[in-house]
Amino acid sequence: MGALLKHPAILIFLALALAPAVLLGINGPWFGGGSGPFLRAPAPFPNNFSPHTFRRISAWFNDRMGMRYPLLVLDSHWRLAVWRLRFRGDVIFGRGPWLFFNDAPPAPAARLADLRGRLRMTDAEVAQIDRQLAAVRAQFATCGKRAFIAIAPNKQSIYPENVRDTETYARSRLDDLLERLPPDTRSMFIDPRAELRAGKSRYGGPVYFPTDSHWNDLGAFIAYQKIVSAFAQEKVIARPELATLQGASIEIEPFAAGDVATRILYLPWNFPDQRVVLKGGQSAPALSVRSDGDRALITNPEGRRRLLIFADSFGAWIAHLLARHFNEVEILSRPTWPALFDGERVAEERADVALIEIAERSLPELLQPPRALERACSP
Repeated sequence: MGALLKHPAILIFLALALAPAVLLGINGPWFGGGSGPFLRAPAPFPNNFSPHTFRRISAWFNDRMGMRYPLLVLDSHWRLAVWRLRFRGDVIFGRGPWLFFNDAPPAPAARLADLRGRLRMTDAEVAQIDRQLAAVRAQFATCGKRAFIAIAPNKQSIYPENVRDTETYARSRLDDLLERLPPDTRSMFIDPRAELRAGKSRYGGPVYFPTDSHWNDLGAFIAYQKIVSAFAQEKVIARPELATLQGASIEIEPFAAGDVATRILYLPWNFPDQRVVLKGGQSAPALSVRSDGDRALITNPEGRRRLLIFADSFGAWIAHLLARHFNEVEILSRPTWPALFDGERVAEERADVALIEIAERSLPELLQPPRALERACSP
């Protein structure tokens, strides 16, 4: 200690280095703090000695120092205000407040690969998807069940004019896949892109949040109408006439910022957004909801049949709308429940209809083989 006192510069350095943790805690009282869904989890403290122990201790400290969040904010400000970049990681800066998430991860967002029509599945991958879905369709048909895949389009597939200087819709990976599948397999896909593209100018408001990666209430309703239409053709849904905006009013309210602005860029105040709210219209049945982490069960005593949904973050919007028609709707959310048909879950929930809801950018997930198809019709 006496030796240290002879070198006050060392003491000053240590005090400054530890000050953020002492004053602000290891995570800091910062809005939006924590790892967030788009950041890796904080590095764990090493539990054994290795050649990289001190590097791992440094990573542990850096992930937990109180200044972590404001440093990320400063980094975003620097990139946006000084460098004026159109891309940052998985984010594409569009016109005005419009922000877009990468359409082909893990490739860099700057490539705009799917928007430019550069993504394709191989012949082997298309054949694999066809073979697996044909097996699902055949197995479900033996006991009168139905299986569908609903696509949640990339936002840039609906609003290309807010990313580049044209509204031309290039032929995408989804277009290519659907064209190469035989009619029976293609009929399992529910693709609401045409309806969403028409709806973005029909109702006087956007169908996606400008600063979020998801559709809003209006966009979800349009996608829901497309799903109801597909279900009605197969005669597996009750009261399809409920899927109408007749009599509803569409109002636009200010909204702080969506997930791209807050969870990736950490700049919610730089990107004002707007929320589209649907009011009035057809009276919906009374629903009861029971949620347990990555699954939720919605019950409607006026509905018929049971629907099981394997969904990503777009799914909650359509699940509550589809519950107007079914006696029970159970939604299982990723990442716990992958984008594949699980025959055992279908049997356990006594589902009449199984639906995979998947974002357009996640199409390769459909290459995962279905599980326990032979169990789908078990009592």
